[in-house]
Amino acid sequence: MAETVYSGESYSFESEEFEYYTVTGNSSNLNGMNVSWENGNTTISFHPLFAPDNFTLIFFNEETEVITEHHYSSGSSSTKYVDKIIEVPNYIDKEIIVEKEIPSEPEIIKEVPEWVYFTFVMLILIILTLMGYIWRIKNERGIKKKRNR
Repeated sequence: MAETVYSGESYSFESEEFEYYTVTGNSSNLNGMNVSWENGNTTISFHPLFAPDNFTLIFFNEETEVITEHHYSSGSSSTKYVDKIIEVPNYIDKEIIVEKEIPSEPEIIKEVPEWVYFTFVMLILIILTLMGYIWRIKNERGIKKKRNR
């Protein structure tokens, strides 16, 4: 049997006489709960400030028969105010430099063919040969003029 009882109220039901009882599934202490048996009736009474809780009462008689009673209790309708100090994180602007390789098309470097190097070297040799030839001709003319004087 399951029943909801509010704090400050009592709940009665017919039952056999019991020697003792046990409570299971409770989440708070049971101060303020009174269980009594009289003339075939079991009465469960709750103090007005009894904490809201859900639990199961198990009654045992002399022959160890189990008489089970489920109980759902709720407290008074008082409003709780919880004052919480919440610490908000302080964000600091910090510039972070991240080096990241950006994919791009590779540069294609064209190699210069060998014949270009050969042509360049030959051109320099021809120019040096011409300059040497011109210098030699000038020197020979200068020597002839000196002799003729």
